[in-house]
Amino acid sequence: MYIILDTELTPDIREKYTVLPLEAVQVGEDQYVRAYCIVPAEKLPLGQLPNLDNAVRLHEEFVTAFEKGDYKLLEDLAKYLTGQFGGELDSFYENILERISKSE
Repeated sequence: MYIILDTELTPDIREKYTVLPLEAVQVGEDQYVRAYCIVPAEKLPLGQLPNLDNAVRLHEEFVTAFEKGDYKLLEDLAKYLTGQFGGELDSFYENILERISKSE
């Protein structure tokens, strides 16, 4: 998995790789830039490819739920998403769940 910032995202990258949004990163006093995860094709198991579009949509819902503070939805989505994308984002899901459990 590779992580890039929104400023580095090009249409060419989206065509060649699975690109997933992560958190917005603060880069200035009131300025945020979205971080993205790039999952190389060789990291995706063949068995996950038929459901890839659905997994991408659910991942995007996970990020939106985090930003909205919908922690119940986060937990439900994390159960499905863990192991998706060849496990490349499992630590991201675990980290987010750990952070919200500490804030409750």
